[in-house]
Amino acid sequence: MKILFIIILVCTSVVAYPQQQDTIVKGNLTIIQDTSITKLLNNESVLEMIKTVPGYRIQLTSSANRKEVYNLKTEFLNVYPNVRAYVTYQQPYFKLRVGDFTERTAANEFRDLIQAQFPGFIVPESVNLNTEKE
Repeated sequence: MKILFIIILVCTSVVAYPQQQDTIVKGNLTIIQDTSITKLLNNESVLEMIKTVPGYRIQLTSSANRKEVYNLKTEFLNVYPNVRAYVTYQQPYFKLRVGDFTERTAANEFRDLIQAQFPGFIVPESVNLNTEKE
């Protein structure tokens, strides 16, 4: 019985051992956080985890006809193969939006470039940080 009690005591003390912590004191506020959070925040891989940011896209069409929207997407990608095109569905419409612009001025310039062949308008949307097309 004594051995069982000692084993249980050792196991609970190992499990209850706290992780390393950083203590940050700001005025009257004390923040206690795990040291792995600090390491993670200082790591550049955090930026790789962030996939989208607020930005702009150019909406070329909105239609209930799915085939029509996908045909326009194919036509657009034939002319601009390095620009990403996204089809989204918001009942009852399929919407074709192109580009990943973090600055409205860049979206305006691209819209002006394609306006003759692909008229559209700028819409705010979360855009991909990695603008390289896969």
